[in-house]
Amino acid sequence: MEQATTLAHANTFFFITTIAVVVLIVILLVILYVVYRVSKFIKHAMVRVDSLLDKAGDSVEESSTSKKVMPYVLPILGYFFNKKSSHKKKM
Repeated sequence: MEQATTLAHANTFFFITTIAVVVLIVILLVILYVVYRVSKFIKHAMVRVDSLLDKAGDSVEESSTSKKVMPYVLPILGYFFNKKSSHKKKM
């Protein structure tokens, strides 16, 4: 009699364990699929951003206004960056 109840408990344990393992595997597969889709989306977005940056870089290089403005902007930027770097040297 005791052996029958022990086998019944063992069968119940293995049945519940099997269901739990299957559920965990399904959850893992869903997570892996979501990670795959997100990485694919990020790759596609990076390609689009890269192409847009290339187009923007080409338009900036071709722009005559940037060639006219840059000689005036660069000394101002240099002044601010040199001021910050000299401040760090004092400390």
